[in-house]
Amino acid sequence: MPGRAELVAHYAESTGRDVSAFRWYQVLACFRLAALLEGGYARALAGKMNRKLGDWLHAYAGWLWAKAGQEMERA
Repeated sequence: MPGRAELVAHYAESTGRDVSAFRWYQVLACFRLAALLEGGYARALAGKMNRKLGDWLHAYAGWLWAKAGQEMERA
């Protein structure tokens, strides 16, 4: 299985698109997904969803926030 850098390079080569801002889009994707997952967590806190699942979504959102932070530091 190719790594992330190989996939991005292949995409750039096969489409001719500029991928220099890839990291920015990766960070944005982490933030967006984390925000969506936190919405699920809020539903769980309101009793509209399974609390155990809500806690898992919240934990995963935290991981995504951390991942976004790591990617920003690498830039």
